[in-house]
Amino acid sequence: MKSDIALAKLTLYKELGEGKYQVLNFGVYREVLRLYVKEGDGTSKQGKNLLNMPIMFLNARAFFLELEKLNTRDTGYNMSFDMYGPKWDENSKRIPNARELIGKIGVARMANSDGEITNLIFVVNGQNVKKVFPLIPTPYLDLYRNGKKIEDKTELTDMWTEAYIKSFGDILAALPEVNNEKETIAEAKAAKGGGSSFNNKKYSKINEDDLLKDL
Repeated sequence: MKSDIALAKLTLYKELGEGKYQVLNFGVYREVLRLYVKEGDGTSKQGKNLLNMPIMFLNARAFFLELEKLNTRDTGYNMSFDMYGPKWDENSKRIPNARELIGKIGVARMANSDGEITNLIFVVNGQNVKKVFPLIPTPYLDLYRNGKKIEDKTELTDMWTEAYIKSFGDILAALPEVNNEKETIAEAKAAKGGGSSFNNKKYSKINEDDLLKDL
């Protein structure tokens, strides 16, 4: 399987109810590593694209190294990476030596009011609209031990985080060292503001309460 196809299958799900869901995965487009968030209800193969954000390859490796340590972190821990792109004027001309925030990606280890721990990957676009994805088994898999279904969320998230780390690491190791500096002007414009249809909000820091709302 090609590495870019494998990245596309490295998917996290967030169920929204009524048959709707959001998914997070990665891919490679024109030698640029990208992060995608989509929303769907199963009626469309592609789903609605909410976020399409380029990630420098070295930044992806730094994110992966942080992800590797997530199971050992204290609850309430979160770490994020701000990412920037070219800045454009009102005439769609690139402003020399200027940059603007296109989004962030981060990890967190949170506990709900019942003390159940869940690891998270969260993404935020340039307008501070956040999407949170729990590191738990997909809706298409249940785990059993000695014939008994595993219900403990802390055990499930630790297990799934390990599986995700292993899969993500193997794929990154197999990817060629793509040259992200070759991103085209059209791609950079599409990435402005995360290329997102999210609502427009002022950018601010992520805090623990923001993440706990999604548990």
